[in-house]
Amino acid sequence: MTWFTNLFKKKKIEKTIYNNDLEWDIFINFSRGEKYFLEEKMEDALYHLDKALELGYEKDDIYEIRGYCLQALKYPFDAIEILIKQFHFLLMIVTYTLLVLF
Repeated sequence: MTWFTNLFKKKKIEKTIYNNDLEWDIFINFSRGEKYFLEEKMEDALYHLDKALELGYEKDDIYEIRGYCLQALKYPFDAIEILIKQFHFLLMIVTYTLLVLF
């Protein structure tokens, strides 16, 4: 009869790094963008990287890949703007780390 009582017990949900659909969509779009970048399909890569940014991707590596894509597609001013954003993001992280440490 214990099998019957076990049916109604709360089961533990295993936590993953992607706890909801939005985080999963962000990861999928970034991964696709990275894949297309490595295959040198720059327009497709930009589409998926932009989609990941729209959904809220928060890591700095996306700016580097977007900058290379824009440079390969002959958009130098956009590439420079993206690289500046990456430097600002890194500067923000360094500043925060220094504030926490001191």
